[in-house]
Amino acid sequence: MLTASSDPPCVSLEPHLEMAYNTQYPQKVFFFCRSAPLSDEGGETPIVDMRDFHLALPSAMVDKLKAVGVKYSRRLPSAAAAPGQIYTWQALFFSEEQLEVEARCEELGYAFSWGEDGSLSWSYVRPAFVQHTPGGPECWFNQATCLHHSYYNEYPGGSVDQPVEESIPILPGNMQPHDTCYGDGTAFSCEDVQFMRARLWERASAVTWSTGDMLVMDNTRVAHGRMSYTETSQRSILVSLAGH
Repeated sequence: MLTASSDPPCVSLEPHLEMAYNTQYPQKVFFFCRSAPLSDEGGETPIVDMRDFHLALPSAMVDKLKAVGVKYSRRLPSAAAAPGQIYTWQALFFSEEQLEVEARCEELGYAFSWGEDGSLSWSYVRPAFVQHTPGGPECWFNQATCLHHSYYNEYPGGSVDQPVEESIPILPGNMQPHDTCYGDGTAFSCEDVQFMRARLWERASAVTWSTGDMLVMDNTRVAHGRMSYTETSQRSILVSLAGH
């Protein structure tokens, strides 16, 4: 088991489907509460049944996403240029060797490039929907909003006034390592992103933790997140991922 999240406690994590941006993703997500927060410390886990989520979205948006998918773009600094930063390409690819990382990117079908500062940029397109079971209905399965660059506006060092459409540069020490758009390269509008996020949070139910609790979720049906909690909280939630 791993710690569920290393993101700053002051940030609420948007409900999302684990690794929906990837070609391989877990079928089940297991959370275990090793130590529960106090009742006034926050740290609840919001969950969302995603089976009918897309029915709340404009049909034109859904049709386009089904047709072209979601394009994910990412740029991570080198550990040498950003000491102490959580997200680096070395940490993500478990390698210090550029040639090894390039081979992995080519294997995954990523378009990639290296920056003069040692950073790595890459992009790829994934379907926005998957079948929950063979021959079954299509389910919303992507991270269009939580990997959009605007997601990091409320992180430490970000700005809540940053326009959603405006690209945020990824510099050592800040927290904007992702971006998304339609699979054909068309940007999500401010209204697109805000509307999708609002529909997610409207459907969220909060799980309040007690020590020893376990939560098991079907990852292609149930999204999960995390409410912010106090820095001094004893909250400790472990996660395990299983199957594909």
